[in-house]
Amino acid sequence: MYRSGMHPGMQTAQGEYMLAASSEGIDSNHWKRLGFFESHGARLSPPPRRETEGVKEDSDAVYKHKTVSNGVDSSPLGVQRRMRAELGRLLVPLYSAGSEAMMRALGADNAAGQSVPVKGIEKPLFFLKHEKPEAADAETRSRSNPHEAKFVAALAAYLVRQGYAPAQLTILTPYCGQQLLIKRELHEHAATAGVADVLVSGVEQYQGESNDIVLLSLVRSNEQRQIGMLSVEHRVADALSRARHGLYIVGNASLLGAESKLWESVLRVLKRDDAIGDFLPLLATRGETGRCALARSADDFVDIATDYERQQKEKQRK
Repeated sequence: MYRSGMHPGMQTAQGEYMLAASSEGIDSNHWKRLGFFESHGARLSPPPRRETEGVKEDSDAVYKHKTVSNGVDSSPLGVQRRMRAELGRLLVPLYSAGSEAMMRALGADNAAGQSVPVKGIEKPLFFLKHEKPEAADAETRSRSNPHEAKFVAALAAYLVRQGYAPAQLTILTPYCGQQLLIKRELHEHAATAGVADVLVSGVEQYQGESNDIVLLSLVRSNEQRQIGMLSVEHRVADALSRARHGLYIVGNASLLGAESKLWESVLRVLKRDDAIGDFLPLLATRGETGRCALARSADDFVDIATDYERQQKEKQRK
């Protein structure tokens, strides 16, 4: 939103939540244009509600009504420019059938991040599938997955060794029990300077944020075929839309695909892009064998190195 004379390119993400209160005084003679958009078609979370003469109203509905009724120009977002195209395509199943134009835009070539390869990893998007069991805390009843916690911590340490600053990485998970476990695992990699400073956050708490690289631990993996929070569409949408350059997901793909139509569609996109498998392909070689490194567990990050790491070691010797 901008006044006459301000730069016309200013935008406000998720404006319906941030600006609802200020929309009371909109005057179309002083405001040239108001733009608001969401990063995906699914609602991020239940919106705030307000009482108006005893009638409850959604603040986003009130906001949109007031902007349009005041003669403010509006148009749909045509291209998702925050993330690279591969990541944008992953969001296509999250849009309703009526949003075909947006779906096409998300699948189109996109300049944002296109030329930014992820250091040390072959692909910018990958779902590492497994069937290792989850665990439940007896007191908090929160879920965790030790296999996933160890893997994402090891992957974070590996990425920091490639030259990424800890602030460029975020580890997301929908369960607080997993957050605590991942933080403990990060401290096990103290030999890699700064890795303990990598942000570990819940999906809901990270709403509206983004980072260059996101590691996503989905946690759920059980014989009862329960996926819990992973069946909630807006949380799935939020989890998959936080990365700008690289997104790496760890989870039980067979369980998710069987128990959720949404996940079935997401997995279909991943398979089409050859971005899912039992091993994460790395741009590193293993030990003295010189073989290309593949990782499916935390142990697979031991005794591997990239050209960048070798160059850094050589500099240190000099």
